[in-house]
Amino acid sequence: MSTTLSIARLSTRRGMVRAKAVAALSRGELPYLVCALLALVAIWGHRYPAGVDVAQHANLFRISADMTIGPVEYRGLYRIDPFTPYLLAYAIAYPFTLLFGAIAATKCLLTLAALTTPVMMRRWLRTMGANPDFSLLGFLLAFDLPYHWGFISHEIAIPLAFGYLTAFERQGNRPGWRAILPTLFFSVALFFCHGITFGLLTLIVGVRLLWRTRPLAAWRAWLHALPAGAMALVWFHLQHRHTGQKSGHDWVDWNRLTILFSAPFSAHPHRFWALVSIIGIVLILVAARPRLVVRGRRVVPFGVSMFLFLSLPETMADTWLIGARLCVCTHAFAPALLHARNTGWLGRAW
Repeated sequence: MSTTLSIARLSTRRGMVRAKAVAALSRGELPYLVCALLALVAIWGHRYPAGVDVAQHANLFRISADMTIGPVEYRGLYRIDPFTPYLLAYAIAYPFTLLFGAIAATKCLLTLAALTTPVMMRRWLRTMGANPDFSLLGFLLAFDLPYHWGFISHEIAIPLAFGYLTAFERQGNRPGWRAILPTLFFSVALFFCHGITFGLLTLIVGVRLLWRTRPLAAWRAWLHALPAGAMALVWFHLQHRHTGQKSGHDWVDWNRLTILFSAPFSAHPHRFWALVSIIGIVLILVAARPRLVVRGRRVVPFGVSMFLFLSLPETMADTWLIGARLCVCTHAFAPALLHARNTGWLGRAW
């Protein structure tokens, strides 16, 4: 009798697990798993990962590991500066480099970006009140312009940017410490991951705070920015003292506008792929007829990103490709502006 009851309970539990699995897959996990599998094949299916600058990043991964386990001479030839907006990606790659080598460590970072970007984007879209199904576009963001150029730190910074905006919007105007700490964590992580993305997100959050009716009354919402802001000021002072602050004159032109649409396909402006992107976007908009939502929390991230994409030069503070690389942020924040009508088969399926 007891054996029969145990079998019945086990069968019931298995049935519940299957029902939960089917329900989870019906909510969108199946498309995520399919895209994740394709992303893993794209990253691990080749010996060498794509990206113009990937080779030098992998070499720096190797050098940082050799300073620990390699020849003693490496410690005299090289110096690690931990106070830099590039630290986080190298810190994550360090143990993987020790265990598996620099190439595998690079692929691990690309995998981390590809799998976490859609997840963090989904949390952000839910917080914005937008359609969370747009989070599948996070896989495209993981293989956008930073992937083609091999900007590893920029790749890792995209999911952190979604996490920062999500934590900021959730903390509200008068947050307690439990709400401030996640926002503080993401702001500091962004500073140590990628300086350009950190500057963009700081500006977005600043505009969002000023957008509110009584920004001074919401002074606790500003507290999370103080540590990272102080570190940024110190870093700018050291940067100005040690290097020449060169500024370029290559402002927005036709190539900049072309790369806005061709970036998911090419590291350089490419008119054919830009045309392919435009045709795809037009087809989706015509078929689905989404409604444009103009609200502060949705408009500000996209608006600030687009403004800087169009206004910043390509060379600033000895760093090249400043303005053009912000196209990935306009791609990231654009879906929050659209609301699906969910009318007809195309409207529900788009």
